Amino acid sequence: MERLNPEAFCHTCRRSFHPLGIASHRLKHLRERTDCRITYAHGDTRLYEYATGGGAIIVSRPAAERTSQRERIAGRGPISGKPDPQLELRRLRAEQARIDQELLQLGMVLDLIDRRRKHLMAKRARNLEHYYTLKS
Repeated sequence: MERLNPEAFCHTCRRSFHPLGIASHRLKHLRERTDCRITYAHGDTRLYEYATGGGAIIVSRPAAERTSQRERIAGRGPISGKPDPQLELRRLRAEQARIDQELLQLGMVLDLIDRRRKHLMAKRARNLEHYYTLKS
């Protein structure tokens, strides 16, 4: 049931959630590999890029936190218009982890194929040996 005063809101689905229920809803987007944008009770709006393999990106914050964030950044990051190096690093690490996972899976498949090939060659050798012992 939707509440009149939402505490957490999914902009993708246009539904409000209890603060404890939004995590399971976010998991639904992860399983479906769809991007979602969620505004939490404390005012943070985050974009979760599950389709591209990225993590969470803070889109906006409450005004009080934005001021302190500007002071902390001091001319670097998305506020000054420059690309955020931390965000880019996080995206590259996520991409590298995805590629490593794919390589691991491919290596496992190749290992299975190689074991199957060796098994079939040994079986063929046994069958040929048995055939020639019967023939003689």
